[in-house]
Amino acid sequence: MSPHKITVDKDGDLWVADNGLKDGRGQQVFKFNPDGKILLTLGKAGVAGPGSDTFDQPTEVAVAANGDIFVADGHGRAPAANARIMKFDKNGKFIKTWGKKGTAIGEFDCPHTLAFDSRGRLFVGDRQNNRIQIFDQDGRFIAEWKQFGRPSGSSLTGTMCCTLPIRNPAAASKATDTTRAVNGAFASGAPKTAR
Repeated sequence: MSPHKITVDKDGDLWVADNGLKDGRGQQVFKFNPDGKILLTLGKAGVAGPGSDTFDQPTEVAVAANGDIFVADGHGRAPAANARIMKFDKNGKFIKTWGKKGTAIGEFDCPHTLAFDSRGRLFVGDRQNNRIQIFDQDGRFIAEWKQFGRPSGSSLTGTMCCTLPIRNPAAASKATDTTRAVNGAFASGAPKTAR
């Protein structure tokens, strides 16, 4: 297993996006209870692909208030690699997918992180495109935020907060300023919204 990100849902269950591919394993999403028992598996072990039952390097899971499961799929750099959001019901039945590799609204280049805000909007960290795209739970575009750099991880609460990577140790002293800027931008809204 090559866990990329781990998400804890409101019931305390753990979701793991396994984006590795080795020895017939990987390319799956697992739901574990707090004791480590597997409760649900999405995807086919060791099979990467663009189908409704396969992933190509899934990166993160977000679970909506009603239990619907959203998976960011597409860490790959190949031109034909997946770059999409997949939606499943709480039992793992496929509902829909949206997005493809690209730079336009609703397209992604490495959808790397997912989070819901208190209004149920889905925030997608579109890492290689250096933006956050915001959607409703049916995949309709709401807004695009480009002021945060390269989003690799996010955490939203009632007042919203986003954590972004600082890759340059010399820039670590600026982390407080970055956090303030991010919190202020979340509170003030988005610079580009759907019409």
